[in-house]
Amino acid sequence: MSWYYDYYICRKSKDDGKIYPFGPFDYNGKFFPALSKSRSFTSDLHEYFRDICTSNERKQISEELIEKIHEGLSETDYEEFYEGRGHYFWSYLSYEELPKGDYIKKGYCLIDDIECYEDTDSYFEGFYDWLTTEIYTRKLENEMKFGPPLPVKDEFGNDCTPHSMRDYCFYIWEDYKSQEYEAHTIRSVFNTIKTMDNEDDIYVVLVQG
Repeated sequence: MSWYYDYYICRKSKDDGKIYPFGPFDYNGKFFPALSKSRSFTSDLHEYFRDICTSNERKQISEELIEKIHEGLSETDYEEFYEGRGHYFWSYLSYEELPKGDYIKKGYCLIDDIECYEDTDSYFEGFYDWLTTEIYTRKLENEMKFGPPLPVKDEFGNDCTPHSMRDYCFYIWEDYKSQEYEAHTIRSVFNTIKTMDNEDDIYVVLVQG
C-alpha cells in the first residue's frame, strides 16, 4: 500500500486563529493538495514541518479543513481528532518557512549518469556523485600533478578504481526530486490562486497516509 505526502495550502484566520482551506478548489468545492508525492519519490521537505498531535495543537485546525481533507467523518471521529487521539498524521509550516533555493542544479556529473538521465527508457536514481566547480578544479589539479586515481580495495576486498576527472562533464539539470522543486511547486500553485484581498497568514498543512 502506498504512503503519500499531501501538501495543502491553507490560511490562518486572524479572527479565531484557526486554520482553514485556502485552495485550490474545483467547481464542486472539492479541496485539492498543491502537491502530492509518494514516499518512494519524495524529498525530505516533510522534515521541515511541525507535527499536529496533541489536543491543544489540533484545536487550531478548523472543522471545515478536517471535513475537506477527511470527508465523511462521524462526530466520534471529530472528538478523537480534537482530543489528540486517532491516527491522523498532520503537520504544518508557514508559507514563508518553505525552503528557498533553485531546483535547477549545475556542476560536474559523471558522463555515465548524464547519459542515463537523458535516456528516457532508463531508470535514473539521481546525480549522487556530482561535484561543484571548486571541488572539480582541485581534483583536476591533483590529477595533473600526481596522475589519475590508483586502484583501491573496496569493503569486500575487491579492486576498484575511483573515477577520474575525465569521467566527469559540466552539466545543468532540473532536480525534480529536490525539496527546492517541491517548494517551488507549492509556491507556483499559491501564486496562481492567491487573491489581493486576503489578509490571513498562509500555511501549508501536510497530511500523510
